Amino acid sequence: MILIIHKDNTNRYCKDGYFRHFAMFGTFSDCVKQYRHLGQAKRVAKLVSGRVVYIPDSMEVDAVGTVIETKDCPDKKGYVNYFNHDLTKFVVNTP
Repeated sequence: MILIIHKDNTNRYCKDGYFRHFAMFGTFSDCVKQYRHLGQAKRVAKLVSGRVVYIPDSMEVDAVGTVIETKDCPDKKGYVNYFNHDLTKFVVNTP
C-alpha cells in the first residue's frame, strides 16, 4: 500500500516540502514522501492543499506519476500484460 499526496497536474509532494512532476521513490530529499497511515496523509494534504492517493500493493508508480498494473497473460504462461492508469483514478475521497 502506498499513500502519497499530489496536486491537480500530477505533481507529487516530496520530502523537502516541494511538489515535483518528475520525482522518484527513495531516501533522498527530492523523492516522493510516502505515508503509512491514511489519517496522517489527510492531515498533511489539508495543510498543503493537495489530495491523498491510495495505490494498492499490486500496482507501482513510476517517476512521472503513471500507475502501472501488471497482470498475467491468460493465453501465454510466463508472459505479463502492463496496464497504465492515471494517478487521479486512485484519489481518496476526503470529507
